[in-house]
Amino acid sequence: DLYGLKVLLNFPTVPTRRDPASVDEWCKMLKFYASRYDGETPIRLTDSGEVRYPKVNYFEPMNEVDFVYDQGKITLEEAFMLTRKSAEAIREARPESDVKVVMAGICSFSQFVKRFLHYRDRDGVSLKNLIDVVSYHDYNKSEDGWLFDVRQRKKEYDEAGLGDKELWLTEYGSNLYETAFEEQASYFVKRSVEALSLGIDKIFYYQFHYYGGNTFPLNLQREDYFGMVDTGVKNSYVEFLQRRILRLILRILST
Repeated sequence: DLYGLKVLLNFPTVPTRRDPASVDEWCKMLKFYASRYDGETPIRLTDSGEVRYPKVNYFEPMNEVDFVYDQGKITLEEAFMLTRKSAEAIREARPESDVKVVMAGICSFSQFVKRFLHYRDRDGVSLKNLIDVVSYHDYNKSEDGWLFDVRQRKKEYDEAGLGDKELWLTEYGSNLYETAFEEQASYFVKRSVEALSLGIDKIFYYQFHYYGGNTFPLNLQREDYFGMVDTGVKNSYVEFLQRRILRLILRILST
């Protein structure tokens, strides 16, 4: 809670399937970090007192399990088993009621997603019993398509009995390799206002730093162009982006 900020700690990898040892190590890792970031664990002693690790209450184990499934690296049953074991590991380490487990963000409308949302294991456990927050990712550049995605996500979660959970958009953004700075600023503001007005509880823009240049060098990934602020700290660009975002916000509020 330092400076009033809340942190979502994401673990974007997935353990090797059909390897019980790797799943055990995965759960140990989750317990380790959940315990470390409890706001009480000391880092060191200083002349002014004890310095502690910050408190983290939101944990998102794994990332885009539907994409991992499409790559043939995981089955539906394994995805659910890992979700259950992850949630149980975090809650064992941090049983406080304000600790929240966020569902791994999904990025498609595949049959896997529908089956995953409705899945129940042999104990009758479903996602509703395991997670506190449902989440998804969306990079649809079409405005009509993006709005359709938001409504469709809410419908899917309602049908799966997850409508009472908080809904977070944990990844969205605009790629500067394909988009002008001004268009990116417009996208950021419009999508943020639309998402919040349609019932999204929290939004996470991907990503803050912009690592690219005027060309697309081979040593950079396309995702390096999603950032809002140039790592070269070009003041003219930052000031322009801030002014553009402010104008767009004022225009939206006045309509």
